[in-house]
Amino acid sequence: MVICKHCVKNGHHNAHTILTVHRHLHQDVIPLSELETLIDCSKIKPYRSNNKWVISVNPLPHIGSSSVNENSGVCNVCKRRLNPKFRLCSLTCKVSEQRSLEQLENAGGTKHRRKGVPRRAPLF
Repeated sequence: MVICKHCVKNGHHNAHTILTVHRHLHQDVIPLSELETLIDCSKIKPYRSNNKWVISVNPLPHIGSSSVNENSGVCNVCKRRLNPKFRLCSLTCKVSEQRSLEQLENAGGTKHRRKGVPRRAPLF
């Protein structure tokens, strides 16, 4: 039985989904079949490792020239060269892109909010 550090801290196991992280070419990777049940992986570049498709956890090293044509396929976050049908090279880039999109959505129409909870003066 495998349990996570959060289960140990809380004292009970909630039947969490556990992802298997492998090492491939000195990089951490997760099998695509496990990850795609949890998130949309259609725009992340998969790689072959031991006859399985995997997704890299962190961006892979850049190879070749640093000059990139905007019309060619590149990762939206780290600008690594990719096949044009993919927008991201790793799970980390997907999370970074998602966070930046959420920040743009939140910053778009926000009003100035008060600090803290309003408090009334006591009545005597």
